[in-house]
Amino acid sequence: MSSFPISLAGGINSSRFPKGRRPSLAITLHIYGKLLSPMKTGEFIHTNFTASNLQFIDNTGSFLFSCNGTFKAAMFNPGGQQTNFYLCIIHVVSDTIIWSANRDAPISNSGKMSLTANGINITDQDGNFKWSTPPLQSLASALQLSETGNLVLLDQFNGTLWESFHYPTDTIVIGQNLVVGSFLSSTLSKDDLSTGDYRLAITASDAILQ
Repeated sequence: MSSFPISLAGGINSSRFPKGRRPSLAITLHIYGKLLSPMKTGEFIHTNFTASNLQFIDNTGSFLFSCNGTFKAAMFNPGGQQTNFYLCIIHVVSDTIIWSANRDAPISNSGKMSLTANGINITDQDGNFKWSTPPLQSLASALQLSETGNLVLLDQFNGTLWESFHYPTDTIVIGQNLVVGSFLSSTLSKDDLSTGDYRLAITASDAILQ
């Protein structure tokens, strides 16, 4: 599978935005072809698992790959700064971040992500909670990263309890639906994933750039 990120700003009249403040929303299109991703590994981890960038520093913070290695989950610091680490889903070939959990609550390289029966928690170096999945209908058993880039919490019967596709950030991929009432929000910059100034909101009749 090969993939090519396409900036949504390319279809917007850029003259409407002040210099340096153009939206950085992006749509990632996945085109099936002969180009293979460089890494293959298991796409599941199970509860009682923790990950930090320091723990997986030899693998650039990556701890989970989709079955064919197209996407990876990582405790990642875009731009290489040491204060803003995020739980990210990254398209491997293009090195494009398609989703981030704690975009407005970054942690240091010693902060960690924990997978428990109650879901995913992200804590800072002092153990303070910075982000978590909402309450689940039943206990989680595993976390899966699909070949479409969807991060999914599963129960013991492989039923879906939560999925990242329902909580988009600034990027969507093929196979991901934006329902009425959902939206994409730009990032402040490529190095700072905090929520930016622009939104693409989905209404019953249109998609509106705000």
